[in-house]
Amino acid sequence: MATEMRTHIDLLPSTCLVHRPLLYFISGFMNYKAELLLKETAAGQFRRPPGDVVISSFPKIYDNPDIVEELTNIWSEDIQPGIDSKKLDMKYIKTKTAETISRLYPILFSDTFTGLDTAPTASMCGNTDLLDKRRKLIQSALRHGAIHQVKQKVKEAPHELTTFKPFNVRELEYDVWDCSRSKQDRFMSQFGEMGLLDNKRGSENTNSLNQSRDRSQRDARAAAPVEYANSSQR
Repeated sequence: MATEMRTHIDLLPSTCLVHRPLLYFISGFMNYKAELLLKETAAGQFRRPPGDVVISSFPKIYDNPDIVEELTNIWSEDIQPGIDSKKLDMKYIKTKTAETISRLYPILFSDTFTGLDTAPTASMCGNTDLLDKRRKLIQSALRHGAIHQVKQKVKEAPHELTTFKPFNVRELEYDVWDCSRSKQDRFMSQFGEMGLLDNKRGSENTNSLNQSRDRSQRDARAAAPVEYANSSQR
């Protein structure tokens, strides 16, 4: 076994099933994760890191055989040659790994990959039409507009090959600075589902709480008219 390959294997967990062509991909992810998670230890503390697209998307990508199969081909054809020309350049490998995962992240939420959350390891090999759409979408995500040289250029962008369901952000229905009404309606809905409130009583309670909140806001404005006027002008 080559010394360089042994170096990358040493970076992996003691028990790890890896496609050999994706050895550097996994190694790059481990280095990316280690750098992010251990950054806080330099200050003598270890805190939970904020949400990270690369770390959160990696399990979904590597668990799905349809993605891994196409990723293996594209990584071997487009990225591995650049890695081979840069001996043990871990920064380059880490950068390409993060870039690859970030490019695949949006298509995980496309209609072409519907059901990925409930069946992450399921393959569409039995549905040739859908499998072909997935392959084309992966190729588009990884090759369209790539800064490195690719074996086959792709003209269509991912959004031209599939559709994406919009996110259901409940806070958009209300003032983003005041989420009390959003929380209030959520609690009332939960109580109604539990049978603690009937529809009529729930509506009365909601109206009563809304009126109470509006009355409190008017009282606060009346108590400080100058400050409220200045804030309104700003």
